[in-house]
Amino acid sequence: MRPTPRLLRAVASAAQRQNSVSFIGLGRMGSEMAYNLFSRTLVESNGAARFVVCDAREETSHAFVKNFVTQFPGAHVEVATTPAEALLASRTVVTMLPSSPHVRNVYVEEDGIVPALRSLPPDTARSTLCIDSTTLDVEVARTVASEVQKAGAAIVDAPVSGGVTGAKAATLSFLVGGPEHAFQRAHPHLLHMGKNVIYCGDSGAGLVAKICNNLILGVQQIVVAEAMLLGQKLGLDPKVLASVINSSTGACWASAVNNPAPSALPDKSPPCERDYEGGFATSLMLKDMGLATDLAESTGIPLPMGHAAEKIYADVVSEDPELSNKDFSSVYRYLRYTRGGCNVGNEDVEQEAERGPAALINEIARLENTLSRISSSIISTLVVLPLLLALALNEQHVSLTENQLPSFLIWYSHTLQAARLVHAGTDSVNIIQTPTVLRLPPGGLNTCSRALAGLLVPADGSERLVENLRIVDKYSVAPATTYLGSVFPEVLKQPKVEYRQANLTVATTVASCFEPPAGQDPYDYVFDFTGEIQWDRPEAVQITHTFKIARLIGLEAARRKVAAYVRIQHPFYNCKESGSHDEKEDVKPDGVMGTWWHEALRALGAIPDLNLVIVRTALPYGPYVNYLAVIPFTAVAACYGYLKQPMKAVNSPGKYPSHTVHVDDIAGAMWACAEWMAKVGRTEANAIAGEEIPFKNEKSKVDQVDGMVPHNQKVIAPLFNIEDDSKVTLVELGNVIASYFGTTFDFHNFVTNMAAKFRLEDVIEDINEVHVSTWTKMITTSNPPIPQTQFSSYMDVYNLKKHVVAFSADKIKNVIGYKLKRPYFNHETIGEMVEKLKAEHSWPNIDP
Repeated sequence: MRPTPRLLRAVASAAQRQNSVSFIGLGRMGSEMAYNLFSRTLVESNGAARFVVCDAREETSHAFVKNFVTQFPGAHVEVATTPAEALLASRTVVTMLPSSPHVRNVYVEEDGIVPALRSLPPDTARSTLCIDSTTLDVEVARTVASEVQKAGAAIVDAPVSGGVTGAKAATLSFLVGGPEHAFQRAHPHLLHMGKNVIYCGDSGAGLVAKICNNLILGVQQIVVAEAMLLGQKLGLDPKVLASVINSSTGACWASAVNNPAPSALPDKSPPCERDYEGGFATSLMLKDMGLATDLAESTGIPLPMGHAAEKIYADVVSEDPELSNKDFSSVYRYLRYTRGGCNVGNEDVEQEAERGPAALINEIARLENTLSRISSSIISTLVVLPLLLALALNEQHVSLTENQLPSFLIWYSHTLQAARLVHAGTDSVNIIQTPTVLRLPPGGLNTCSRALAGLLVPADGSERLVENLRIVDKYSVAPATTYLGSVFPEVLKQPKVEYRQANLTVATTVASCFEPPAGQDPYDYVFDFTGEIQWDRPEAVQITHTFKIARLIGLEAARRKVAAYVRIQHPFYNCKESGSHDEKEDVKPDGVMGTWWHEALRALGAIPDLNLVIVRTALPYGPYVNYLAVIPFTAVAACYGYLKQPMKAVNSPGKYPSHTVHVDDIAGAMWACAEWMAKVGRTEANAIAGEEIPFKNEKSKVDQVDGMVPHNQKVIAPLFNIEDDSKVTLVELGNVIASYFGTTFDFHNFVTNMAAKFRLEDVIEDINEVHVSTWTKMITTSNPPIPQTQFSSYMDVYNLKKHVVAFSADKIKNVIGYKLKRPYFNHETIGEMVEKLKAEHSWPNIDP
C-alpha cells in the first residue's frame, strides 16, 4: 500500500513522530549521511527510534531500506513518496539535495514540507526541526527558511565539507546558519553524521561559509591537476611528486586525499583509481562555483580565479559529458586528453597499460566519442579532417570547443550551404550568407526557448532551418536539473546540435559567446531569453539577472554588428481592460519583476546600432510549457473534472482579458522578426514599427544602477505583440479548460472573493486545499503512477492575482506578414498539450 499524507498522519502517533527522523535525498552524499544518522540514532535510542526516507527515485529509497534493515534487523524504516509524507511522519527532517530548484520544490511545492507544516496543529509544527544540508543559492535558502519559520517550525542551513569520503566516515564538517536555538536542537543530529559542527550565524551564513570553502577547493583541484600533469610531462613519478607536494607548502586536501593522478597515492584509494567514480560530481562543483561567482557579482567582489575555474569546469561538463557525474578531480583527465594531448610521459603510458585492456578500450571509446562530438556539433564539416589530422599527429595545440557560452545561447550557421555557393563559383556569398543565432536566457529552458530549438532543428530529423545549433543555459541536461520535456532531449541528439552549461553574468564571458568555431562565419542573429521569471525574487536579483545580463549581451551584439537581436518580453504588465491593446498603449509593469524586465527593454533600445526587435507575448501555453498561469489552471480543472465538481476561481466576474498565445507562435514570431530585421535594419525598422519604451521606474534608481537610461531620455525600438485570435476573458478561458475536463467553471463566494481582493495571502491555502490534495491522489493512482511529476495544481499568489493581459497581434500580421499557426485556444489545443504530457508520463492518466 502506498503511503499518503492522510495515512501517515493517522498511523503516526505523537510519540512515534517525536521519535522519528526523516531523510530526504539519497544521493552519493545523502545515502551515507542517512546511514550514519540512522544507525547512531538507533543505537542511542536502544532501538526505539523510527526512520523515514524519501528520494525522487522511489527505488532508491527501497534499496536503502533493504540495505539498512539487513545491517540492523528489526529497525523500523519506512518509505515516503513525497516530502510532505516525510514531514508528517517525523519531528526531525534532514534534506540533502542537488541544488536550489530541488530545495524549492521539496520545501514549498504542494506536496512539500511547508504545506505539510501548515496542516499540523501549531504545537506540533513548533516541535518540528528541519536541517537542510544542500549547497544552494543564499537568497533561496533564506526565502525557504522564512517560509518554514512562518509555518511555525525551526530550520537551519547546514551545508557540509568533506565529500563522500567524509560522509562515509562520519567525519564531515557542518557549517550551520540559523537561529541559535535551532542550532542547539540540530547539533546532536549533526554530530551523528560529522566530526565538526561550526555555528556561523543567522540563516544563510552556513551557506556563505560553504560556498567560500568550495571556491577554494574548486580552484585548488585544478591547480593540483595542472601541477601533476606538468611534473609527469617533465619526467617526475606521480608518487614522488605527490609526496613532495603533500609534505611541503603546497599540501592541501586536493592533493593529499583527492589527488587526481592515478598511482600518486598508493596507500589510498582516491576516485582516480576507480575511473573517477564516486566522490563529488563535477556538475555539482560547477554549480558551487556558479553560486560563488553569482554572490561575487551581486556584491561587487572580483573573483578572477573563481571565474576562470568556473569556466574550466563548465568546459569539462560540456565537452566531455561523461565526466559530469564523475568526481570533479576528473578535471585532470580533461586537461590531459582534451587540452594537452594524449600522452603525458613514458611512465604514464606504462601506468595506462597496467590498468588493463578494458581501461584502454574505455579510453579509446571516450576519445572516439569526443572526436565524434567535435565533427558533428562544433567544427564545420569543411574543417573536421584537417583538425583531426593535426590532433592525431599532435603537431599543434587544438582547442576542441569555443570559450564557454553563458546562460541560454542558440547559435546556428549554414556553413555547408555557403560552401556549396562557393563551389558553384558565385561571388554572392556575402550577400546571401545565411544567418547564425545566439539565444540567451538564464533559465530559458524553463520558458519557451525549447520550442524555438525545435523549430530550428526538428526532433524528428525532418528538414531543419539551420545547419549548426548551439544551446547554452545554466542548467544541466545530463543529468537534467530542470524540466526538459520529452522532445527537447531528442533535439539535442540531432547532428550538429550542442548543449553547454554556463553562466551569463560576466562581460568577458558574454564577449566569448560571439566567437564562432574555427572556419565558421560570425554569428548574425541573437535571440535573447534572459531574465528572472520567479515573481518573488528580490529587486537586487532582478537587476543582476534580468537588467544587467540583457544589457551586457546587447552591448556585445552591437559591437559585433549582428543582423538581428530579438528580445522576448513576457506578459509582466497589467493592461487596460478595454482599448486598442496595440503596441502604443501605455501598460503598467507588474511589480518588481515587471519593472526590471521593462527596464531591460529601455537599456537595449538605447544601445546605438543594435538591430533590436522586441516580441511581447500574451499568456503562453502549449506542450511542455510549465510557466505562468495557464498550465496550473489546466491542472486545477483536471482535478475538478476528476471530482465531478465545478471549478472555482477568484476575481469574479472575470470579464477582463486573459489573452493567450501558443508556444509554437511565440517561436514562429521570433524567427519571423529576426528575418525581417535582417532585411530592413534598425533605422528603417524604427521608422516602420518603432514604439516609445517609456520610463516606468523610480528616478532615484538611475544613479544607483549602472547602465540605466536617464528618465528623460526617449527610447524608441521596434515592438511587436503576439497573441492568438481567441482574445478570451478569464471566464471564457476557464470555461474552455473546464469543459474539456467535463466540468463547469464558476467563482468562489462573495466572502472568499472579497478576502482575496484585499488579502490574497490569507486565503491562498484555503483556495488550494481541495485541488492540491486531489492532484496528489491523481498522480499517485495514475496508470502508471507519476509521483515526481514537475506539474502542479498549486496556484501561487502571483497566478491567483488579477492580471489583465491583452496584446493585439494586428501589427505583426500586417507589417511582417506573420500567420498564426495556432490561432485559437480551444479543446483541440488543450487536448494536444495534455495528451503529449500523458505520453511522457508527467500528467496523470486516470483509468475510466
